[in-house]
Amino acid sequence: ENFEKLINYNDNGINSQWLKVERILSSRLSNGIREYLILWCELEAEHATWEREDFLLQQLKSEEQILLQKAIEKFESLDNYEKSTGKLINFIQPLTKTPLFLKATNLHAYQIEGVNWLCDCWLKKKNAILADEPRLGKTLQIIVYIAWLIEQTAKGCFLIIVP
Repeated sequence: ENFEKLINYNDNGINSQWLKVERILSSRLSNGIREYLILWCELEAEHATWEREDFLLQQLKSEEQILLQKAIEKFESLDNYEKSTGKLINFIQPLTKTPLFLKATNLHAYQIEGVNWLCDCWLKKKNAILADEPRLGKTLQIIVYIAWLIEQTAKGCFLIIVP
């Protein structure tokens, strides 16, 4: 297994995967030049770096340029969607009671707090894990959270993992 990892290292001792774009986290204009915050493959987010678009296109191999262009297009389509709909907001009106579509049950105060926390994490573009003791209503909280996302016209892929 360790030998397989060594195969990925180039002549300079750098893992070749670290030079591949996994995802674009953000973008900005700096002195009129587009820069992207790049999350590199097999590296943690703390190692993400701001890179100039022109530099990236010069340095990357042709197949990596294609992957970079796809990542840029995906990032810009999500960014443009947020700007064009005007429905995504920078704050949430906290949930204070059970939504009307839940007719058979009521949310407990801790469940309402959990839903508000999930919504806040989503608005801040942070990942979230909802974990507590069994039978405390995580499934119900997720249903309310997804309903809130739909209400906000959220577009995208969402990963939900359950036991």
